[in-house]
Amino acid sequence: MAISLAKTALLFLLCATTTGTQAPSSPPSLTDADEIRLGQAIADDFVAQEGMQPTPQTRKIDDYLQSVGDRVTAHARRKIPYRFHFDPSPSFRSAVGLPGGQIFVGAGILAYMDSEDQLAMVLGHEVEHGLAKSTHLLGARFQGDR
Repeated sequence: MAISLAKTALLFLLCATTTGTQAPSSPPSLTDADEIRLGQAIADDFVAQEGMQPTPQTRKIDDYLQSVGDRVTAHARRKIPYRFHFDPSPSFRSAVGLPGGQIFVGAGILAYMDSEDQLAMVLGHEVEHGLAKSTHLLGARFQGDR
């Protein structure tokens, strides 16, 4: 493919959130297991495309995000394994939820936060995308493209 799956996913999510488009009431069928596998593949592609090499510092931030995320997802209605990732790029001033519970948080948005409560709110917002199946629809679209 000319454009990576992760970049297409991010573009799709940005367009969906800025245009007010809502997901149809009955999304294409994709099992949780399929969505989790697809989400992992998209996450791996995103990490490779962005050149995100783990360092001791980024591992600590990943662990912290996972710790806060685990507390948030303990209350989620959708019980899938959520994985929280840190993108160290200061220009990434957002967070994005990919299919299968893969959630990326940029250094740029973390710089704006003053408390763990603010982080929990952002993570919860991304988890909610998974509950609303917006990432599920995205995953179904990419599965068809593969």
